[in-house]
Amino acid sequence: MQLTTAMLKMPMKTDNPPFLFVEKVQFGAGRMTVLVRMASQAAETTPQQVRLLLERYPDLPHHACVNDEGPTFAAVMDHTSTAHLLEHLIISQQLRLSPAAPAFSASAPVPLYFRGATTWVSRAEGRARIEVDFADDLIALEALHNALADLSCLAP
Repeated sequence: MQLTTAMLKMPMKTDNPPFLFVEKVQFGAGRMTVLVRMASQAAETTPQQVRLLLERYPDLPHHACVNDEGPTFAAVMDHTSTAHLLEHLIISQQLRLSPAAPAFSASAPVPLYFRGATTWVSRAEGRARIEVDFADDLIALEALHNALADLSCLAP
């Protein structure tokens, strides 16, 4: 079953962290697109915020990540956009929720199963587009929901 944006509209509004609003969720062929708007005071992550999430997401630093500072998300995770963090949380959640995914181990990181990309739509307005691969649209939706719930602990 393919989900439509209209089916997601009401639940996503109530599940948003206070500093991040999901404007739109679309599902295409194996790719979920999430348009978000962030409050200006929470547009970028801080080291303190990331430390709060690392206990729940020990795999985050090991995610492959194309950035200007290094080959993994660890290089930028404490000073990147909150939307970029959300992208990686969604991927991590999908890895947990997918029946075929092995358990994470820091000594043997999980191979890359899902690719994502985050781009600014308007940095001045705090609007960004997150795109994440998925194998199952319902798992991707649950991953988004869980990631948003976990982001709530970062409220400024």
